[in-house]
Amino acid sequence: MKRIIFPVVLVSCFIFLGVITSCEKCDDSETDKTMTTAIVKGYVRANLDMRNDTNEFGGFKIQYENVPTGTRIIARINSADLANDFNPALNYEDITFDATVDNSGDYTLNVYAGVKDVDVLIMGEDFEYEQWINDSTREWKKFTTDDLQTMVVKNLTKIKDMTYVAN
Repeated sequence: MKRIIFPVVLVSCFIFLGVITSCEKCDDSETDKTMTTAIVKGYVRANLDMRNDTNEFGGFKIQYENVPTGTRIIARINSADLANDFNPALNYEDITFDATVDNSGDYTLNVYAGVKDVDVLIMGEDFEYEQWINDSTREWKKFTTDDLQTMVVKNLTKIKDMTYVAN
């Protein structure tokens, strides 16, 4: 009985060692070489004060103001756009990035980018603000903006300004 067990264990060990040494290491260095980031930035504005909507000749002209500091801007990409070798069997997920508007009305998003074009959807979060209508009247209004679509490539900067409107 001992003579049968020893060879079976020995053969099993050799098979196990063969399986371990034959596995290939997953090399992510290729992905690291091709995927970097790109920058999407811009100025975000809205007509928060209608009292100053005149031009130098006294005619009507909308004068935009910076949106409130902290307004959230979101970018969304699909990870399939980052794949070097697209595999239709995989379920590629969306990746989101967010930034807030600073006191100058500017935002900056650092998004993933590859060697080929990556579609980016830019969305502004709605906000409420007490808009000046005239010198004596203010009204709470909800401000919204349209989504913007752009494409980025690694190491490049895209400028996408956004304008909110009162609803």
